[in-house]
Amino acid sequence: MTLAYTAWSNLKAQESDHCVVLYYHGVTEGRVRGFTRQMQWLKSRHAVIPLRSLVTGDWSGWKVCITFDDGLDNVRQNALPILRELNIPATIFAVPGNLGREPSWAIADYHPDRHEILSTADRLKEYPSDLVEIGSHTMTHSDLSALTGDALTRELLESKQSLEKLLEREVFSLSVPFGSYNQETLRAAREAGYRLVVTCDPVVVRPGDSPQAVGRFKVTPDDWDIEFRLKAAGDYRRRLAWQRRKVQTT
Repeated sequence: MTLAYTAWSNLKAQESDHCVVLYYHGVTEGRVRGFTRQMQWLKSRHAVIPLRSLVTGDWSGWKVCITFDDGLDNVRQNALPILRELNIPATIFAVPGNLGREPSWAIADYHPDRHEILSTADRLKEYPSDLVEIGSHTMTHSDLSALTGDALTRELLESKQSLEKLLEREVFSLSVPFGSYNQETLRAAREAGYRLVVTCDPVVVRPGDSPQAVGRFKVTPDDWDIEFRLKAAGDYRRRLAWQRRKVQTT
């Protein structure tokens, strides 16, 4: 606890205008306690803002955004009640070509989300629009950097149009599967009408940054407290040092 407090105090001393976008995948039943603890800590320390704020530019100070990739239904079951209770906004990136089924893309058998089910269309509509934005994670969770031309356009445009028809509201953001993208991906996303693209690059957002490609930091409900706090601070260098120490001591 002393080490965690010292690290947190050092980070607070360096506070500046920046936003850290965090991304989860699933929150299984056995990980609810860890997720709850993380959200309670964020609520007590940070202003958690909607991802849309990065497009409007209406923010300053040290902010955090919460996102979830894949649209797994365990997020609706296990994370949404906590988000509601604490009034924490979030964005869910859904894969409309895979709704209601296990992920069709390659996931290691030992991964906790390997056999989890994605929300159905009806369950996706249960998310409260005033708290949760639904974004696109492409139509089929394809590696966008491997696609060009019409194939790339279909993955981006069909996903956006399918979700907008289902939800009856704008889908303004895209999360690139596997964190894989290139300049052609960004160009095609812009032409498809996305106003913001999020990646898996661990880079903080500063006021005035272009929202075309926004970095994010991967988190899980199993992260150690100090590890999670370093990620929430956007301190990637110290987070890596802590990760190495964690590996050496476990």
